[in-house]
Amino acid sequence: MFEIGATYQFTMTEGDDRLYTYARVIEWQHPLVHIETEDGKRQILNLSNSTFSGAKPWGATGALKMPPGGMGSIRPVDGS
Repeated sequence: MFEIGATYQFTMTEGDDRLYTYARVIEWQHPLVHIETEDGKRQILNLSNSTFSGAKPWGATGALKMPPGGMGSIRPVDGS
């Protein structure tokens, strides 16, 4: 499902809020995806968690760029 080195927009939901994380996939082992954000922070997302809404490719493979205007939110999706 995920290409190693590609950048994705990950969408998580918390109540009525949607959180967007733009990150590069560094490892994929279902249901866990290891990602690295633009500032170098690494996280592990559990895609079987009910807060995970989806992911879609973002930009060129390997490119890690925020969308124009800083759209979305980059923050740890594990609640920290």
